[in-house]
Amino acid sequence: MRFPRATLVFISVLSSSAADPTAADLSSPDAGRNVRRINVKDAGRHHRGLNDLFAKSHKAEKELDKRVYVPVKTYQPGFFNNICRDEGISNIGKMGFTGDIPCEKAIEEGIGQTGVDVTCNALGTLDTTIEPLTTPFVDSGLCPTNVHAHIGAEHNSDGQFDSNAQSLGPTYANPPDKRKGKRCNFYDPQDPRFTTEFDWKHCNGFRVGETYEFHWPSSTRAVAGATCGEVTQYQTPLFDGLFCNTTQGVIDAIKSGGAGQAVAENVGVQAQVFTVINDDNYVVPNLIMGMVVDHDRMVPGNGPDTPKQMGVNLTIYTGGTTGDQFDNTPDGARCDDVGPVTWQVDRDCHLLSASSLDRLCYDIKTMAGMRHCGYDPKVDQGDSSHLCTGFPDYGLFPDPEHEGKFCCFPDTRPDGSRGVNPASMASDNQKFENCE
Repeated sequence: MRFPRATLVFISVLSSSAADPTAADLSSPDAGRNVRRINVKDAGRHHRGLNDLFAKSHKAEKELDKRVYVPVKTYQPGFFNNICRDEGISNIGKMGFTGDIPCEKAIEEGIGQTGVDVTCNALGTLDTTIEPLTTPFVDSGLCPTNVHAHIGAEHNSDGQFDSNAQSLGPTYANPPDKRKGKRCNFYDPQDPRFTTEFDWKHCNGFRVGETYEFHWPSSTRAVAGATCGEVTQYQTPLFDGLFCNTTQGVIDAIKSGGAGQAVAENVGVQAQVFTVINDDNYVVPNLIMGMVVDHDRMVPGNGPDTPKQMGVNLTIYTGGTTGDQFDNTPDGARCDDVGPVTWQVDRDCHLLSASSLDRLCYDIKTMAGMRHCGYDPKVDQGDSSHLCTGFPDYGLFPDPEHEGKFCCFPDTRPDGSRGVNPASMASDNQKFENCE
C-alpha cells in the first residue's frame, strides 16, 4: 500500500480482451465469483483444469473462513460514472495528510511506519497509545477496496521472507527500476516449476519464481466511506476506495488529530507473501476477495503432501502506507503520515500458482472502479493513444463487449517495496498470534 497518486495501481494487465478470459488455463468469467463457500481441498491433491476447480467452488460446503466478504458487483454495460474517482484523494487532503513528512518528525510525533519486522516477538519501540484492530476484518465491517502487489516482501519474517533468501529467485536481464523486498526460500533453480515462465494472458511484469507481497487495503462503509458491495467497491488509486464517501464530520475529526483510534478500527491492510510457482497444485481461487485464511490446511503450503495453515500466524500493528518512494531511516527525508491504519500480516510465506495470479489480473479488469471508460470518434480513425493520457500508467483496452467503449486499465509492473523499518520507527503495539 502506498500514498495515493495517479500512478498507484494494482497489477499490470495485458491488452487482451477482458471479454475473453478463457484461455485453457483460466476459468470462465463468472466461475468462482461471489462465492460465499469455497472448497479447495482438491487444489493440492490433483492436477486439473481451473475450469473444473472454480466450477466446483460453486457447490462446495467448506468455507475458507474469514476471507469471504459481501458480494462484489462487477462491471456492467453502460456504467461509466465512477462516483469515487478523485473523491478519496480529495478527502485525504482535507484530513490534513500529506504522505510526505521528514522521518525525524514522524518519530517525534509517534507516527509508526510500515513495513516492520513481523517475526514473533520482534517489538517496535515507538510509543503509541493506539491499539490495532485484532478481529478479522470481515467481522468488523471492513471490505477490501483494492488489491496490489510489491516485488518482494516489504516486511521481514525470520526464516520465511528475510535477507537470507535474497538470492533465491529469478535473475533479470533488465532489472526493474524498483526496490525489491525480501524473498522466500522456496526457489530452486533446478526445479522447472520455478524456472519455466507461465504463458500470461492477463498479467504483465510478473515472474515465475519471484516473491511478491500482496496487499488488500480495506475500510468500513459506515465510518470510512467505502462502497462495500457496490460496483465501485474496488478502486485505483486505492484511497478513492478507502475514503470514497467519507462524511465531513469524520474528516473534521481526523483533521483535529483526535480520531487515531477510530482510524485504526475502520481502515486497515491485509498482507500476505507468496512465491509464484508454475504448478496448478497451488491454485488459490478468488484472491481478489482478500487474504487467504485457511485453518484446516486445505491449501498446500510447502508442498502437496505438507500443507500448512494460511492467514493464521499473524502479526498485527498500526502503521501507514508503503512503497519505494519512502525512506526507512530515522534521518530520512520522506516518511508517511497517513494513519494509523491497522496492518494484519501473515508471517508465513506460501506458494501460489501462476494461473491463480493470472486469474486475479482478469478479475481486476472486471472491477468498474479500476478502469476508466469512454468513447471518442478518433478511435474510429485509428487514433486511440490519447484516450488514456489523463491516467498515467494506464493502458488502452478496447472493450467491445461493453457498447464498443474503450477503457483504460492499470498498466504498470508490480510496485517497488519499501525497506523494512528499524524498531525505532515501528509502533510498540504489535500483537502476535500463535507465537510459541
